[in-house]
Amino acid sequence: MPPTLVETLATFFAAEGFDARKLDGQAIFRLVFSTETAHLLCLAHARETEQQVLFYSLCPMRTADAQRAAVMELVTRINYGLVLGNFELDLSDGEVRFKTSLDLENIVDTKVRDELISHLIYGNIANMERYLPALLAVQSAARSPLDALGNIDDEDAPDLSKS
Repeated sequence: MPPTLVETLATFFAAEGFDARKLDGQAIFRLVFSTETAHLLCLAHARETEQQVLFYSLCPMRTADAQRAAVMELVTRINYGLVLGNFELDLSDGEVRFKTSLDLENIVDTKVRDELISHLIYGNIANMERYLPALLAVQSAARSPLDALGNIDDEDAPDLSKS
């Protein structure tokens, strides 16, 4: 029998050198991931019954009421082409986060589970880091959503306009 998801995450975080703290009475870990752009608060949620792991990285700035429509447009434009994960905007408080998730049901090989979790977490951070400058620019009203996205290098994005 494989270890629980909480045990799997705890082992993974320790092996990667993350200072991940399990929240009391919950199957949720809290950690800070430092990138070139920011220090990101991250949450890893182990859903044991469903055999699912959700990983969130939170934008360090909340969106003011006046900018929520613009950030909603930006998030929608970004999400349209994403392959892995999605951005979420809480319209009630302005929180923006990037979510990746993984279903590990019937994956009993510990090495495979660790590899999948690694892709889940590092893919999440890579996407948040890639789009964070655009998010912050729109949140601060320094740029429009289209202008902010214009600075993102999309040479790897497929051209689906002719599909």
